Amino acid sequence: MLELFSSLGYMDENNCEIVVYGLQRVKNLAIDILITILCGLVMKNLVVSLLFELAFISLRIYAGGYHAQKEKTCRIISLVSSVGSIAVIIYLPVLLILQNFMVMISLVCIVFFSPVESRNKPLSNMEKKVFRRRSIVIALIEGVAYLILVIRGFEVHSKAIGIAVLIIAIGLLLEKGKGKCVF
Repeated sequence: MLELFSSLGYMDENNCEIVVYGLQRVKNLAIDILITILCGLVMKNLVVSLLFELAFISLRIYAGGYHAQKEKTCRIISLVSSVGSIAVIIYLPVLLILQNFMVMISLVCIVFFSPVESRNKPLSNMEKKVFRRRSIVIALIEGVAYLILVIRGFEVHSKAIGIAVLIIAIGLLLEKGKGKCVF
């Protein structure tokens, strides 16, 4: 792939590192989506799995979250949290009042703490402003979608968005608390 990009003039020694990083991100995203589809098929609820992944990815891009020091650790955490979240959404009943409270607290955390930067992903002042605005807008859209689904009686679908928002909020808090005493 790199040779193709180079031969087409899309890559040279000045941007090689950026292109390699971008291709790695696309590969990881494709793997995440494939795992989500497989989980959805195995757990017999593809729509809910895809809804979770859409809500999670669209918010995670701008809000940020926990970054492990090693990529392998990050991939394992990502896999376990995705598969575990989808299993919780589909198989674990949650009282609606508890779910609503969890979503409300998670959205407040996202509004107050996003975006988070890490050693692996520092942000410029401009990126902080843009990412903050976008993460708040996406969180509000997801909050409204959650509310509409709850009102319409789509409990599992609303839980997919709720769990995605919760996982983002947990990631933000973990990254914010790195190196600090939390207790």
